[in-house]
Amino acid sequence: MDISEVAKRSGVAASTLRFYEERGLIASIGRHGLKRVFGPGVLDRLALIALGREAGLSLDEIAPMLGSDRTPRIDREVLNAKADAIDRSVRRQIAMRDGLRHAAACSAPSHMECPKFRRLLGLAAQRQIVSRTGEGMATVKTGAPKRKAPAKQAAKATAASAAAPKVTGPASYFPSIEKKYGKPVEHWFKLLGKQKSLAHMEMVNWLKGEFDIGHGHANALVAYFRAKEKL
Repeated sequence: MDISEVAKRSGVAASTLRFYEERGLIASIGRHGLKRVFGPGVLDRLALIALGREAGLSLDEIAPMLGSDRTPRIDREVLNAKADAIDRSVRRQIAMRDGLRHAAACSAPSHMECPKFRRLLGLAAQRQIVSRTGEGMATVKTGAPKRKAPAKQAAKATAASAAAPKVTGPASYFPSIEKKYGKPVEHWFKLLGKQKSLAHMEMVNWLKGEFDIGHGHANALVAYFRAKEKL
């Protein structure tokens, strides 16, 4: 099957298929003209990838389970750990559901006077802190203290730092994006150029779902792209 047929039968976009091949998750067996050609087993591998993504596994976790041949090598410990994580998530969601139902029917003069509602606020704030600290935080390096540079060198470094414009906004994420995903940001802008019909958050969710990009990185790419394209 050529890549367009695989995309049609699997529901996976051709751009995602190319990305999966670059990551070593699938492999083409040749070309028909300019199009990649895949063997019939690619559909089973794509189904396994889809199952893993549905379960919340990252591509790095899924890759070893695909195996180098047609036989999947399922890591039972990873599956059990993910199942436990889903159980915890379900319990949090049930607690949130029950709290919202209580808040909807609460007879307190103000929701801020309702103890259960205030507990919900605390839980939401805690989860927000955890999600923000999980991505985009600077790495703290430890080791022997650095020797101080001579005064002239320090002065030159200070002058150079002052002269260089500080990168702010979405572009400040670009170095970490390129380092983490191994692609120049232009690669992602090119892919986004084919998704101009999507709204901002739809683009973000597309990058997250199709390419396993973190929320902060995806949002930075989309924000910069939409501003540049005046969307």
